[in-house]
Amino acid sequence: MTADHGGTGISHSDPALPENYTIPFYVTAPGAPAGTDLYWLNPVNRLDPGTGRPDYAAAPQPVRNGGVTNLALDLLSLGAIPGSSVNGVQDLDATKSGGSAALPTVELTSPSDGEAFDAPTTISIKAAASAVAGTVSKVEFFADYAKIGEDTSAPYNFSWTGVLPGEYVITARAVTDLGAASTSSVCISVISATPALGDMGLGDIIILNLVLSFSQIPIIMWTCA
Repeated sequence: MTADHGGTGISHSDPALPENYTIPFYVTAPGAPAGTDLYWLNPVNRLDPGTGRPDYAAAPQPVRNGGVTNLALDLLSLGAIPGSSVNGVQDLDATKSGGSAALPTVELTSPSDGEAFDAPTTISIKAAASAVAGTVSKVEFFADYAKIGEDTSAPYNFSWTGVLPGEYVITARAVTDLGAASTSSVCISVISATPALGDMGLGDIIILNLVLSFSQIPIIMWTCA
């Protein structure tokens, strides 16, 4: 598991910047597969602050980066660090009764892992999802972990338009009405297509000719006396 302090630069003063009040906090533990939300695992003793910035007197507290150490000790069946003010009672849970059986299943069916596209392009993203406990309330879609859309009913689809060249991690996240969540991801690439000479228009050929001609002109440096 790992957590970071977050923030931008040396200040946390601007509440308009999500980086100032959100931190990465990743946990791998039995019964907590990929995509599990820590707030779903801790519905009573932790509260998702959304875009708020609760102080240390708020109750219940949000998940804080300082809780990672005592959580690690708890998973090792060891006591908390004496005098800890964050997760000192080790009530931050990384597992839940029922484990993975309580989570929904989700699979990205399109695009396929490793698929390549020519830019600019529109990518049709499709996912299949089901729930054992509760019902699937929505499937969210992410590109490089930034949300780009969601679908609240099956079949779960989203059309991502105007995709520029680059490599992307596409993720589908199924969420149930009980707050459980699971994810499925693939990696894709969008390639910038270079037109063949036969596909060029007159304007392209003129510009190409100017570039080639200019490259043959010697560069003369002028200076003032």
